[in-house]
Amino acid sequence: MSPAGGWDFVNLHWMCGAMQTGAIEVNQAQARIVRLLMPDMAQAQDGFQPVPDAPGFGWTPDEDALARCRLS
Repeated sequence: MSPAGGWDFVNLHWMCGAMQTGAIEVNQAQARIVRLLMPDMAQAQDGFQPVPDAPGFGWTPDEDALARCRLS
């Protein structure tokens, strides 16, 4: 099984619970959005995605970056 569809940062907890190992799909456009809006999100290294140990999804959104995305 290989989860697809991108947004791996949202699906990360599901992937950890559903599988011991395996491939995940990483969408470059979605990864860029994540880096812009949540700069402290851990990035994949050496082919592995680190799992945050913080509560919830384990990341803190950049509120200023999110504000710039809002439609008036």
